Amino acid sequence: MDPFISLSSETRAQILILLRSEDDMGRLCQASPVMLEHFLHYKVYISREQLSTDIDNDLLQDAMAIVHFPTTRATPHDEYETAVALHMAKWSRRQFPNPLVTENRKDIVKLGGLFRRLHKYMSDYMSKATSSSIPRAYLCLDNVSKGRSHSRYTHKPFNLSRLNYDEKKRLLQTFLRYELFYKVEHPRVKAEGVTERTRFLAVKGGNRLQKWDLEVIRCVHEYVRSLYGAVLAHCSGVHRP
Repeated sequence: MDPFISLSSETRAQILILLRSEDDMGRLCQASPVMLEHFLHYKVYISREQLSTDIDNDLLQDAMAIVHFPTTRATPHDEYETAVALHMAKWSRRQFPNPLVTENRKDIVKLGGLFRRLHKYMSDYMSKATSSSIPRAYLCLDNVSKGRSHSRYTHKPFNLSRLNYDEKKRLLQTFLRYELFYKVEHPRVKAEGVTERTRFLAVKGGNRLQKWDLEVIRCVHEYVRSLYGAVLAHCSGVHRP
């Protein structure tokens, strides 16, 4: 019998709101059909509550720039360069609407999914950065793999609640901006002939980025590279240090 069936609707919602990672959410919904049904039915409410607790306008602007980044499928080929330039200029001026204010349900769900996805990478990043055995930690893939991993390389996830608000915001903003800048620097975008001005906007963000901002983004870039390195190590049968 599903143990969550006896809980009130409000209690189920509060449990789901507390689960910031898509992995934690997925495991619970997989184990409990009642919680899965509740999440699907109240996804907008759950996402709204999570967003209202975790983000401010700066984080929201970065996230909106990601979920609304122009795609080559929706934008004509000869208009794509202009579309990306206008999009990044809008981001640098912080002009995206706040879906929590406009009650844009579609954007709220998209943002909720984005933040839950990033949460697991942030936890993995911090776990490896604070590990007592760095080489062993960087061979781990369990916490960032889809579904259940049977890898023999495991480590304990870092509890992000240990960070204060400013620390968590800085970490989250770094991951958001890495995601956004990757979209600008993606080979698909470069193939469309995006101008140097667009890339300048991406790197400088309307002169909003400081030197340390770029440094921490490079740290996330090295972390992402390490994930690919771990995949290659697993495929090659490298033994744990």
